[in-house]
Amino acid sequence: MIIFIFMIIFPIVAQADSAPITVEPILPDQQKQGVKGYYHLELNEGRRVQLQVQVSNQTDQPVTVLLTPLNAYSNPAKSTGIQYNEQDTERHQLLNKSLSMKKHLQQKEVDMKANETKSVPFTVDLSGVHEGQWLGAIQVSTIDQADNTQTMTENETNVVIKHQFTYTIPIEIDFNQVPETDFSFGDVRFDYPAGGTELLIEMQNPTTGIVRDISVTYRLEAASGEVLLDGGMESFGLVPNTSAAVPIKWDRSPLGPGEYTLFLEAVYDGKKITDEKELVINRKESEKMEESIDADEEETNTFSIPMWVIIVLGLLLAVIFVFLGVWIGRRRAD
Repeated sequence: MIIFIFMIIFPIVAQADSAPITVEPILPDQQKQGVKGYYHLELNEGRRVQLQVQVSNQTDQPVTVLLTPLNAYSNPAKSTGIQYNEQDTERHQLLNKSLSMKKHLQQKEVDMKANETKSVPFTVDLSGVHEGQWLGAIQVSTIDQADNTQTMTENETNVVIKHQFTYTIPIEIDFNQVPETDFSFGDVRFDYPAGGTELLIEMQNPTTGIVRDISVTYRLEAASGEVLLDGGMESFGLVPNTSAAVPIKWDRSPLGPGEYTLFLEAVYDGKKITDEKELVINRKESEKMEESIDADEEETNTFSIPMWVIIVLGLLLAVIFVFLGVWIGRRRAD
């Protein structure tokens, strides 16, 4: 069983050998004792919260820093159970759009002098929020700096390569009032990403509190009662006000046109719920599933050795032959 962990994510720099800025959260007085590396506040009631982040320009050129609010989304596929995006994706969505980070934290742009370090304040407005947990993140980034932009010419067309340096600092704010937990199943459907076929089961947490340690079992039956799929998921959790389409790898034969039933059961917080979802597969989707499965099998059966492996093996063989040649030469000399 995987222990469900939230928010233990430290600032991450992306795509940088030598980052032009460094970022560190300045922890407030309301910070939860013993927690470092990100903002984790404990409040009695919602209000405007003033936070600060320390940004250092590591270059001898001016830079412009952008503070962008990010939403927290459930992602049971990740070890942390959470991911941060600026907006919804096809598989990860906010149920109540009024709770989007953009409604509570404004994007901010800051100009910094060469080698300057400054504390950058920003405000999280939680007026009216009074229970549960409020999760999100602040992204600190710099882009389009002269030293980090390269221009190449290809067929008389200028191609500009821009390097962006990004830090993400999670924010968690806990309120004293704890809401009653809730959980439900949403839509179910098949999806066909690169590399195979997946059955997507949407999980929903409509409350303002984290739902932890959810156990789910599923069983797919044909109209005849034949069991086509039977299994369970490792324990996971859902962050507040989110839905997540959880994928199940479909490594069986494609389904023919017809009606199927997916039986679902979830256990969480001492509660148990069951649900049934109808899946109607038409001829077009059946053909699409067959094409996807065939393509996945063809890719699996296609074996190719990467060029770097061939080069390394060639160098290794060359070293062995040289060593053997030297050793044989010395033996003959003796």
